[in-house]
Amino acid sequence: MMKNKVQGSAPLAALIFALVFLINPTVKVVDILPDFIACFIIVKYLTYSADRAPFFEEARAAFLKLAFLSLAKLPAFMLISYSRSENVQDYDTAVLFTLVFTVIETILLYQAITNLFSALFYLGERSDASALITPFAKDRKAKRFMTPESLRTLTLVFVTVKGALCFLPETLLLTRSVDHGAYVQAFRPMKLYPYAIVLAVTIVFIFSIAYAKRACAYMRAIKREGRVVAALDSLVSGERATELEKKMKVKSIKSTLSIFVAASFFTIEFCFDNFDGANLLPHFIYGGIILFAMLSLRHHSEVHPVSFVFSGLYCAVSATAYFLQIRFIDKYGYDALVKGELAKDAYLPVIIFSFIEFVLLVLVTISVCSSMKKLVLSHTGIEPMSTRYTSIDAEYHKRRVRGILLWCTLGIVAGATKLTDVALKYYSSLTLVAVDGGIGNVVSGAIPWFNLVVLAGAVLYIGYTLYIISSLKEDIEIKYT
Repeated sequence: MMKNKVQGSAPLAALIFALVFLINPTVKVVDILPDFIACFIIVKYLTYSADRAPFFEEARAAFLKLAFLSLAKLPAFMLISYSRSENVQDYDTAVLFTLVFTVIETILLYQAITNLFSALFYLGERSDASALITPFAKDRKAKRFMTPESLRTLTLVFVTVKGALCFLPETLLLTRSVDHGAYVQAFRPMKLYPYAIVLAVTIVFIFSIAYAKRACAYMRAIKREGRVVAALDSLVSGERATELEKKMKVKSIKSTLSIFVAASFFTIEFCFDNFDGANLLPHFIYGGIILFAMLSLRHHSEVHPVSFVFSGLYCAVSATAYFLQIRFIDKYGYDALVKGELAKDAYLPVIIFSFIEFVLLVLVTISVCSSMKKLVLSHTGIEPMSTRYTSIDAEYHKRRVRGILLWCTLGIVAGATKLTDVALKYYSSLTLVAVDGGIGNVVSGAIPWFNLVVLAGAVLYIGYTLYIISSLKEDIEIKYT
């Protein structure tokens, strides 16, 4: 759970902010203060330490996994709930879902906490950062003290209690689907569910306050001493310092490239009939991730300022197009396009904004392509300005640049198929199908199978993104190591 942002220069406020997000009570999977925000903050401040002392990297890895798990939890729960909304066993599914996520989260938290405290104790025993292993005052009057070992135990206990109280009330829902027939049951445990939720949240809240006071006291003691960064740096010297600098540079570039991989997965059209065919992975998320990737890329390659303008405009227009699409689905539905001109007129703004979105996508992709070409020339192989640059090196860079061009082309093609699909829906038609011995209707675009083309375009782009980014990471590692 932690907060011990062991990077001494980390603002105490940021660490307390992360702590509050992690320890707040959770109802089912609804976390008012999302844990993934805290986990990403912790991962950020553990990066510096992870390259210098043992156990920090293991703690960082566990928090990173926890961040992505927390990020996926609520969308996954919504998908399961809505896709099975007519199934009588949904309560069983909800309980199973909550149990699985609670167990996985608890395991990852155990790993993260154990490794984090092990790292803190290791550093404290081998440096003058004595606050890491010295008993600290639990209150501001310094009348009561607590050891870091006791805080570690308290942290693990808190994680266990919070996980159990998050799951146990859900088990009462299992009694809701029981059919008692003609018998009248005087007492139904399911009726206790609201009270169980309130009781669980209250206990966790009280425990959170008590725990937060002790955790914050430990952080204040470490911050007040201010020797953590120096202690970390003391473990690195001479040639190892030079190697570490190269390692951090490679890690930073590879992390930036990984952002492009994450963005590519948001080009998939993820739709369910329960959501009336709306895309559950809106394209403006892709634009936001690309914008973040470009902001990171500027530290390693030249990025023209207009690239950020294009990315920002793409996000805004894409969000507008998505809003218009959702509003159209809510008011008319795609089947209305078959029935009359009123729905067709209402659908035209969706097509117009989708077209503008595609134009901006092309501009964003060209910007990304330009910056990535410069990255290839600067951070793979021998740089063109070097006296050792030969025709073999030039041919190598040409191949890599062609790969970047193909990658960006596939991104544009994937965007074009999505725009085409939006336009084809304007000419929707009904297809007769057999439904339980009768006849039913299925609404499709002018080309019924075109959704497969859209899927193929996105999958091809994602696959090539994985390939080209993986190849670049290997080349960058070879150059610097």
